[in-house]
Amino acid sequence: MTATEAFAIRETDDHHVVHFYGSESELLIELGRYVSSAIRSDEIAIVVATESHRQGLVAELQTLGLGTTDFRTNGQVILLDARTLMGKFVNDGTIDRAAFHSVVGEAVREQAQTGLRVRIFGEIVSLLWDAGDVVAAIELESLWNDLGDIVPFSLYCAYRADSVLASEKSGALRQVCELHSSVVRAPAYPGPARTASLSEATTSAHFPKSIESPRAARHFVVEEMQGWDCDPGLLDDAALVVTELAANAVVHARSEFTVVLSAGMTGVRIAVHDNEGVDEARLIIRTGRGLGLVSRLSRSWGADRADCGKVVWAILSAEGSDGSNVVGTR
Repeated sequence: MTATEAFAIRETDDHHVVHFYGSESELLIELGRYVSSAIRSDEIAIVVATESHRQGLVAELQTLGLGTTDFRTNGQVILLDARTLMGKFVNDGTIDRAAFHSVVGEAVREQAQTGLRVRIFGEIVSLLWDAGDVVAAIELESLWNDLGDIVPFSLYCAYRADSVLASEKSGALRQVCELHSSVVRAPAYPGPARTASLSEATTSAHFPKSIESPRAARHFVVEEMQGWDCDPGLLDDAALVVTELAANAVVHARSEFTVVLSAGMTGVRIAVHDNEGVDEARLIIRTGRGLGLVSRLSRSWGADRADCGKVVWAILSAEGSDGSNVVGTR
């Protein structure tokens, strides 16, 4: 069961989105899309990130044919160090609410006054959570919502999935989810006996809008999973699932797409990110025999909003009929 299903995440206006990511590459792909979309839409992007993630973002934008030098010069992209900014309103895990509104609030209001839409990426909440200051992280999420009631902006938060999935933090995770308008990628909850996340091995590849791309995506997944030494039955199911999801992106969404493949002791997660827009009420998920096959082969599957379209995902069980693990056991 996903966090979206368990906590009934509100699907409203995407003012405040949370992303539970399984790998650094996954985060940087999504962050690159988020910022590149702002650049191309003539919007302002404020990125509050660690040094490594700021450097990773610059590299990701370069792979998308964009650079940050010109955009930073004209103020369209603003890169801020998360730890430095955090030090201005957090002291020993305690948040100074007045300082937050003075430092962060004023900066956001200043950019909003330009008349351009403002997008923000922030990972101070993740730094607080990772440091064990979970209460402070939740309070900061609430402060962002309060600020959003005063000045318009979109906010994208990110947490490491392996950090938030600890069973003793489930109550706090519920609060985090309820403070967001939607989840970009929900972590999986196989049940109380969960032994590992699906983030032990993660890789991704981008494919063009072409009738050849579903086959290329299938080859990509098969080759990666062969390297992970997966059970042949799981390998066959994954090949069928990614082919259907990729075909859905090309034929129905008429879009290029990215496949993100994650594997661990509990199974394999296949996610296909495309550029098809969604309406305000619900995700547009194409149905038919193809996705019916995905439903039959998967332990669970669904779709989430993404900044530039949607993500359709499926989780394939890594447990055979004899109860043995089938990832990395051949």
